[in-house]
Amino acid sequence: MFDKKDLEAFVKTTKDRYDVQCLNCHDITIYSKASGHGWCIVSNYQDGSCYVLHRHHRRYPYHRQRDISGRWSFGSLEEAVISIQEHDDWWVNNHNNKKG
Repeated sequence: MFDKKDLEAFVKTTKDRYDVQCLNCHDITIYSKASGHGWCIVSNYQDGSCYVLHRHHRRYPYHRQRDISGRWSFGSLEEAVISIQEHDDWWVNNHNNKKG
């Protein structure tokens, strides 16, 4: 489960990049302001670890997301957020390069 300290830090560090749809001790749902992608960070309910679900648009279903090293789960909310931000940055940079 995410604790109050985790959630406060999450809001503080992501408020400029993501719109928060749901925020509680069990899961967090956000949408990227840059890419429009949706993310759901789900606690494993026993410790601080979690996994991430991702979708490219609101009309598409979520799929489980790995980080760039291939991990399916994360040791903390902070690790998950870093992975999401890396993926979002990659997508925005890749998408913009294809247009140019």
